Amino acid sequence: SVDFTLNGKKITLFSGSLHYFRLPKDYWKDRLLKFRAAGLNTVQTYSPWNLHEETPDNWDFETGYLNLKDFLEAVKAADMFVMYRIGPYMCGEWDLGGYPSWLLRDPNMKLRSNYKPHLDATEKYYNKVLDIINDYQFTKGGPIIAMQFENEFGGIHSNDDKEYFEFMKNVIDSHGFKELLTNCDPFDTAADAAKNVLQDVLETDNFQSDSLNLLTKLREAQPNKPLYVSEFWPGWFDQWGDDKHHTYDVNVFENEITDVLFKANSSVNFYMFFGGTNFGFMNGDTVVTSYDYDAPLSETGMFLFEMCYEN
Repeated sequence: SVDFTLNGKKITLFSGSLHYFRLPKDYWKDRLLKFRAAGLNTVQTYSPWNLHEETPDNWDFETGYLNLKDFLEAVKAADMFVMYRIGPYMCGEWDLGGYPSWLLRDPNMKLRSNYKPHLDATEKYYNKVLDIINDYQFTKGGPIIAMQFENEFGGIHSNDDKEYFEFMKNVIDSHGFKELLTNCDPFDTAADAAKNVLQDVLETDNFQSDSLNLLTKLREAQPNKPLYVSEFWPGWFDQWGDDKHHTYDVNVFENEITDVLFKANSSVNFYMFFGGTNFGFMNGDTVVTSYDYDAPLSETGMFLFEMCYEN
């Protein structure tokens, strides 16, 4: 179908990113209620493998803001859906893209590949996560309506790439995951990736400008599937040495979102709607501690726009 449907009814996903590990647990409810107040119906989040398995076989999905189950419960209590991003690579301007650094003890390690030791470690991580989230699928009464695996890989262009993607999908399928599966890529690469995407997987796009053109190309590449902007960037991350905090002109933002929602008839996720904080020096490369992102909800949880209601 060219539309998303849920329980047989057409639905537009109006989503915002919030990473549970970038916010103290005590503030989850506050931010989720503000998502609802802003009109969002869905929350998108990653899981950082390197926080959940800091050292080999020492797993933590329970301490503080690492409690994935409690976060899913909080989203469910807020009556919202979840677009879940499992990794193994997540980007997110996060240290090693979410990979545990101990994987690099293997001098031959090839991340994001079909290298056997990498696949073995990824499978263990997937198994742990899938055991937690399985009961939170929408088809089981939970909030998860979709899951993205990998992130901005650039598409399947070789047999090795295909083996890697088929491996991830097969592990997910083996756990009885029944919700929508997605991939994402930025700009024009999404339309290219859509031509070789695995069966029953939706390709999605990431951008903040040229919206109508990019979504037209994606529609042409997968004409019988819904459109979804998995990352519409309402701002950008700051790096050490930048002249000033990144911002995005609100008038340009309004025009682009109008194109996404009403001209392209696409669903959208704002990456980020709430950015949060890079705790514990886990920021990637030159990214600063703040992950404010000039998001609609500031790092301190304040709205950066006026809320308007019409009767």
